[in-house]
Amino acid sequence: MMLTGKGGVLGQAAKFASVGAVSTLASIAIYAALRGWLSPMTANVVAVTVTTVAGSELHRRFTFGGARAAGGRMLVQNVVSGVWACSSSSLGLFLVASLVATPTVDQESAVLLAMSVIGGLARFAALRLWVFGVRARGLRTRRPGLGFGFGPARWSGVAQRLANLDLIPSTAAQRS
Repeated sequence: MMLTGKGGVLGQAAKFASVGAVSTLASIAIYAALRGWLSPMTANVVAVTVTTVAGSELHRRFTFGGARAAGGRMLVQNVVSGVWACSSSSLGLFLVASLVATPTVDQESAVLLAMSVIGGLARFAALRLWVFGVRARGLRTRRPGLGFGFGPARWSGVAQRLANLDLIPSTAAQRS
């Protein structure tokens, strides 16, 4: 595993932390803005949903250099990350409401920040290793072309067999 350099884990971790900090601050800002009109749980779900999707796209573009996710892995990661973030932060909000008679938005935001950091560590691992990692790239590039095993190599083999049957004239035969 490469630690430094382009695509190294330390560089990606630093970029991930930067994007994660922006996403977390945006989530807390959305939560605080909605908190006056919505219940803590509803405001949390809206904030987490918006920032999970936006954060994943920012991570794809910035942290992982525009890499493409293999298959539906980005969707699965978004759903799992969103469910984790909503569940863990809702549990945190429930606990702070149980421990403090009237929690302030600042206290609730501190709980949301703590839960975001914990979830962020797992999310980095999932994005790096499963969604955009070497294994994901290997799965994505295993069958280039049209899919179903009809990649460029298969088509060139078909063309060669047709040429051998003289159904398609070869280059030398065309010249004469």
